[in-house]
Amino acid sequence: MIDNSEKKWLKQIAQGENIQQEFKFRIDSSCEIAQTLCAFANTKGGIIWVGIKDNGKISGCNPDEEFHMIAGAARLYCFPEVKVNVTTLILQGKPVLRCEVPVSDLIPHFAKIDDRRNLAFIRHNDFNAVASRVIIKLMKQEMHPSKKPEVFKPYELILLNVLKGNSNCSISKLVRLTGFPLWRVENLLVRFIRWELVKINIQPQGIRYELVSS
Repeated sequence: MIDNSEKKWLKQIAQGENIQQEFKFRIDSSCEIAQTLCAFANTKGGIIWVGIKDNGKISGCNPDEEFHMIAGAARLYCFPEVKVNVTTLILQGKPVLRCEVPVSDLIPHFAKIDDRRNLAFIRHNDFNAVASRVIIKLMKQEMHPSKKPEVFKPYELILLNVLKGNSNCSISKLVRLTGFPLWRVENLLVRFIRWELVKINIQPQGIRYELVSS
């Protein structure tokens, strides 16, 4: 399918890489592109442009070769398989692929990293981040309502007090400061996030947690 509505597409590309858009000069690794496919599917959906440099310059690509890389990554490296709608466009006289990934109702999706590991990814700003087990649990529980109690349990108060005195904590730090096992800290964080008491800070170096300002 050829779509020559250049003005529309160039305007979209001019927005740069962001939470729903990524540029690829070409696809060198099915494993790496699978991470972006899963991240978009697990978050808000997004567009992967193939044949465009990081600075947004149109470089062009071999549509057939790149299509097979994208389709193979979605089918063989994403679990469950990620849906991708691929369109060939001619921009500035060069062929590029516009690969649209809709937000999925089958989340979480996992990308194959190696023979032993599959990891879930989410999209934040213009980068992909590994989804922690807390985030994966939130994905699975999103459709189930959760109401904040009027009185907190003693162990809930312990974690809340630790968070009150320590902003932007990693989960390993919370385990150390509370003395709780990892599974309990994870379950409490899921609970607090759903109650809108705690927020997640996603950073390139890792995921952090802190109390929501009252």
